[in-house]
Amino acid sequence: MTIAIFPLGFKPSTSIHLCKTSFRLISVSNADPYVETTLVKHTFDGKTFCIIRVSEFADLPVVCKKDGLEKLRRGAVYTRSRRMPETVEVPSQVEMRETLDLAVEKRSRAFARQVERMGFVRSVQKNEFADQLKKLPETEILKRIWSMGRWRVWIRPTVFEKARFQSLTECRLFTLRNAVNSGGWQYPYAGAEVITESDESIGGDVDFAPFLERWNLFRSGQFVWNFAFAEEFLGTESWPAHPQIFVPGEGKRYLHVLRTLKIVICVYEFAGRMAFRQLLDPSALISIELHGVDGRELSYMSPQPRLDGKYWCRKESIQIERSVSPEELTTKPRELALDVTLEMFREFNWLDPPKSLLAEEQTRALNT
Repeated sequence: MTIAIFPLGFKPSTSIHLCKTSFRLISVSNADPYVETTLVKHTFDGKTFCIIRVSEFADLPVVCKKDGLEKLRRGAVYTRSRRMPETVEVPSQVEMRETLDLAVEKRSRAFARQVERMGFVRSVQKNEFADQLKKLPETEILKRIWSMGRWRVWIRPTVFEKARFQSLTECRLFTLRNAVNSGGWQYPYAGAEVITESDESIGGDVDFAPFLERWNLFRSGQFVWNFAFAEEFLGTESWPAHPQIFVPGEGKRYLHVLRTLKIVICVYEFAGRMAFRQLLDPSALISIELHGVDGRELSYMSPQPRLDGKYWCRKESIQIERSVSPEELTTKPRELALDVTLEMFREFNWLDPPKSLLAEEQTRALNT
């Protein structure tokens, strides 16, 4: 990156002359490909300065594509001189090799990110995350969750680094500040009184039917969440069936349409907050599993709205996994979550759900 600083109001000088030359070089008409620049103002000691940041090339070296003023030459590559603050044509084979080596390194990293987004992840990386999960104790609440219909969510970066969080304290603070609130429900539940610590992760339990939950967040940026279907408690004291609201069919098991929508958007919203903190670079894997759904039927569990048919699942388990870039997670988590939810509903043979209405419900879930 090149940075040039000069005070506003100065008369032309050699330094400004060079800045102007640089800007002519990186303009659309002279450079291929285009170079990103940033121009900001900063006041210091009563004087206002312009700061011009010329970013390093993204993956391909910038080439001058036509002759121009200040001896710009078509086909030349320009760099910052080691002798003095100036922009010059690459002076020797040494600097040219350095530029080419940097380009190769950048292209290799871009290719690796593309491969990861396509789902081709090296098994050695996957095993390191799996090894962390194997160390988690099988608590009594986990055993209860696993004995029921349940959710399992797994969020992690595609590259293993043991300490994306500097400490377990940082893990704790992140979770307390970034848990997603939706209509009185929190994802994950991160009350300061329930968070515990182990060697590599923090975790939390909820044992308050119809909510049974266990989650862990590792310093590596790996997050795992287990949650029993609240629908398992329908018709009990924890979730009594009211005749004026919803009466479950005899022997039927259900999955609440709006509750499912809420959980998936909270998953992606939380992942987006992780991505914003650069915990999921260079890309993220998000896996959502539903277990014990064979024969389970979709329902709004209310008088209105109602489904226009019976939609039930023929599989024992559903798993939907996505490789997502941090940019997508931070800019459009709702769109990603809605697509995943619709795919989930298709597993129940609901092939044409009202996408626009569900999008409205999704927005309402995050705004309440």
